[in-house]
Amino acid sequence: MDADEWDFNEVKQLVFRKGKGDEEGEEVADSDLVGITQAILEGKNLRENSFVKQSEKSGYRFTAMTYEFSHKKHPYVIEVSSEFKGRPKVFEVSIKSYKQRTGIEENLSSASLSKKEEFALTSKLWSEAEAIYNQLISEGIRGDVPV
Repeated sequence: MDADEWDFNEVKQLVFRKGKGDEEGEEVADSDLVGITQAILEGKNLRENSFVKQSEKSGYRFTAMTYEFSHKKHPYVIEVSSEFKGRPKVFEVSIKSYKQRTGIEENLSSASLSKKEEFALTSKLWSEAEAIYNQLISEGIRGDVPV
């Protein structure tokens, strides 16, 4: 997945937890997702987003995020999930859905990736997320999900 081939569309889901015993986590409201999506589209650091700042002050940590991209040259839409799991922490990236726009109405229908394509996409996404996370760590910023 070459970053230049895909446009970020929106944050579909954001999950956060408070404390070590909060196994279920809580989803972020749609109104906050819109603000977070807008911040990303504007190229802003999410650590400066008011919702993110307030959540961190309240003791929450982000543990999972689902976001959507559209391919620039082909009619494909991909929904990706990234999540920190377990102890020791393991960072996982997975493709939740891969769809194709069809017809004049651009209806979304399920599309398939070969195992090789899926591996290449998830590997690239994982590498890019790791680079962001390492940059945050080098700046002294801690958190569960590279936001």
